[in-house]
Amino acid sequence: MTTRMLVVAGVALLSGCAAMQGPNMSAEQLAAMAKDSNANAVCTQITGAGGQGTIVILNVDKGSLSGGNGGSATIKPNCEVTMEIVPKPPK
Repeated sequence: MTTRMLVVAGVALLSGCAAMQGPNMSAEQLAAMAKDSNANAVCTQITGAGGQGTIVILNVDKGSLSGGNGGSATIKPNCEVTMEIVPKPPK
């Protein structure tokens, strides 16, 4: 029984690796996708038996901060998220 479980687990793990394939894109499409830099945020509020919770996910590409001096994200109680990039001062 234990051997059978190990075989099933091994097949499941290997099938997961076989399913992971790279994007079917041309070199030009892949280069254009790599140049895309953006920032986005998702805010979700949940209410359960233990109370209310807020989940915030921020995704900021390194390229969207280049040329900037850092930045900040503000999350309001109504789940409104604002992000600001601080520009570098002129030389």
